[in-house]
Amino acid sequence: MRMKEDHMQNGQLKPPCNAQIYTENQIIIHYTIHQNPTDTKTLKPHLENLEQINGQEMLQQLKEITTDAGYGSEENYDYLEQKEIIAYVNYNTFEKEQNQNYQKKNKPFSKENLYYNEDEDFYVCPMGQKMHKTHQSIKRTEAGYSQSRSHYQAQNCEDCSLRTQCNKATGNRSIESNTI
Repeated sequence: MRMKEDHMQNGQLKPPCNAQIYTENQIIIHYTIHQNPTDTKTLKPHLENLEQINGQEMLQQLKEITTDAGYGSEENYDYLEQKEIIAYVNYNTFEKEQNQNYQKKNKPFSKENLYYNEDEDFYVCPMGQKMHKTHQSIKRTEAGYSQSRSHYQAQNCEDCSLRTQCNKATGNRSIESNTI
């Protein structure tokens, strides 16, 4: 399985082994091994295994969970909310977004930097054009989790002076957004 690049940057295939541990007061309470290189897909199976082995009351006693941003995903947030576990889990770009230079210089045309009008449900492109919602869709993750997506599109990008910087595709710029 292809893993994250190591310090040699040579793209080697390596045996995958992603160990997860659950600790309390610095004592390992539970561990699982996964054949998945990303942490986002291991949190739910890890906690389900904890519940299966130690009983439902063990997971019910778990009131809070703290992880690094590698576990940040809508599916994990939703799962923890259903289990009534308070999550201290940043999403994967949280640290970068705290740096104003990252937002303004590196991605001035990204969806995250566009103005969003929540009351009327539209985005505004860098030239001031409203991008209205065109439709909703459902996206399923590899694990089968359903994500609701809203799609927005500008009406006239043809003569825009920022077009080549803002939209590389043919036609008017469109974006999709998670509706949660």
